[in-house]
Amino acid sequence: MHRSRGPAIRWVLVAALSYMLPTVQAASCVAGNPLRVVQSIDLSGPQRWVGVEYAEGAQLLLRRVTRNGGVHGKTVDMAVTDDKFDPKQTAANVGAATMSSVCAVFGTMGTGHTMAAIEAAGNVPVVAPLTGTAAVRKPMDGKAFFVRGTYNDEVRVRAIIRHAKAVGLTRFALVVPSDSFGSPVIPVYRDAVEKEGGKASHCCQCPQSTPRSLDRWWRHCGLQSLTS
Repeated sequence: MHRSRGPAIRWVLVAALSYMLPTVQAASCVAGNPLRVVQSIDLSGPQRWVGVEYAEGAQLLLRRVTRNGGVHGKTVDMAVTDDKFDPKQTAANVGAATMSSVCAVFGTMGTGHTMAAIEAAGNVPVVAPLTGTAAVRKPMDGKAFFVRGTYNDEVRVRAIIRHAKAVGLTRFALVVPSDSFGSPVIPVYRDAVEKEGGKASHCCQCPQSTPRSLDRWWRHCGLQSLTS
């Protein structure tokens, strides 16, 4: 885990609590010790391999924050709930948690899930959601506090294409889900391929009903012809 992340999270939590100060709920939140936060994330659904590790890493990080003095001297206690990667369940989990003196929603995962959490949280801030979609940022200014950049900021697509070209690949295809996660990636991909001098030969969005299997997505998009 990156050594600077603990202080960053601590200051993000401070900023989030400052956002809450004008609310009645803030009074009961900041009066308590420990400060209570909740995480709704996939622990048993299709993205559990990411969710479990993120939840465990977040717990380790918050323990480190507490060991280093906490947030304004208060310890941080996080309850983790399973949303099975279903935005409706995310909203239900967050809505139930924010009925009590929860100070923040921490570390949601997924674009639709983060948007559902922000809406369900009301005046409770959402901290460190795991999504790189830029579209989440603007409508949610002041209610969500990000420590991850957007896909544009991360420019991971350009790095992948640059490496692929270095080993002799010049034609590229993109396969993404047809949802709020996949759609924003398309212009980033096309821009990256153009800037790296490659050819964006194919771009395909798979409907949610298509099982998330690379082989099935490959066949659904008819990409076999690109490899011949």
